[in-house]
Amino acid sequence: IALIDVLKLLCIIPDGMVGHSTGEIACAYADGCLTLEQAIKAAYFRGKSIDDSNLPEGGMAAVGLSWSQAQKMCPEGVFPSCDNADDSVTISGLKDPIAKFVEKLKEQNIFVRWVNSHGYSFHCEYVKPAAKSLKSYLSKLIMNPKPRSARWISACYPPSEWDKPECKIINDDYFVHNLSSNVLFTSATKMIPSDAIIIEIAPHFLLRSLVKRTVGSKATYFGLMKRDEEESLQYFMDSLGQLYNEGLDPKIELLYPPVNFPVPRGTPMISDLIRWDHSQSFVVPKYTPRTNEFFKEFKFDKEDAYILDHKIDGKPLFPATGYICLAWEALASKLQKNFQE
Repeated sequence: IALIDVLKLLCIIPDGMVGHSTGEIACAYADGCLTLEQAIKAAYFRGKSIDDSNLPEGGMAAVGLSWSQAQKMCPEGVFPSCDNADDSVTISGLKDPIAKFVEKLKEQNIFVRWVNSHGYSFHCEYVKPAAKSLKSYLSKLIMNPKPRSARWISACYPPSEWDKPECKIINDDYFVHNLSSNVLFTSATKMIPSDAIIIEIAPHFLLRSLVKRTVGSKATYFGLMKRDEEESLQYFMDSLGQLYNEGLDPKIELLYPPVNFPVPRGTPMISDLIRWDHSQSFVVPKYTPRTNEFFKEFKFDKEDAYILDHKIDGKPLFPATGYICLAWEALASKLQKNFQE
């Protein structure tokens, strides 16, 4: 929420947004469907509902399979839960069945990595007992639900259902569905333009590799925070600088108290605080004149006098088309051809 607020303050407004799993709560806040208080409480009630529902012990793992492959291969008690990319799926299931399936995948040299889900099986039928409790909390929290804007691409409904009322209105039912349904991240990220500037708003940019697999290498991807980064503020400011280099215009001055002009006469200058850094040496290419340079001599008192008639504000100015002629003459000279031919 804080990162969303800072980006909004800096006038960095997204053209689109996608959330993965509980990330859709952040989308709802960024899209204006939830207030700050509602977003924080919605995340809290989601966790509380799960914790209070006595769910069966389970687990989750990321596997290198397509969605259709995972659907065919998952044994009883294990389900594909998150469609992350064309070759990446998160599976959920009960503790013993998913552990056995993970070992089987390793034996087949299929990529698999455990996901720390704290013993829960999200986005499958084993988390559905928490739905009733979550709906009870959220129905009292979201009293005046708002419609989702076109900027927010839903990842808990398939594209064929994006225009249905249950997908367009952000209420308690939407987030209950988000909890228990599959994460359809691939179909959502396929809507991102191939040359987009993508900003991941999270404690760590976990989704970068997944998104780039779907969107392509032409997209530019930024994370605002990085796990185990000691200088988090510096990392964040560096990211803003990179966004500027990509063509965005973050209003950095809004991060600081405004300066009211004119300032008092005794306000100290900061020029003496700025020093050039000469600690590094750089190789600078040296220009060497070539012997085959093209020279053009003008005789303004004779045949070239007409050029002086081209004036701007009363002053003679060499015509722009004259530079084109010079380039053409230089090319003719280099090719040893007659300029007039």
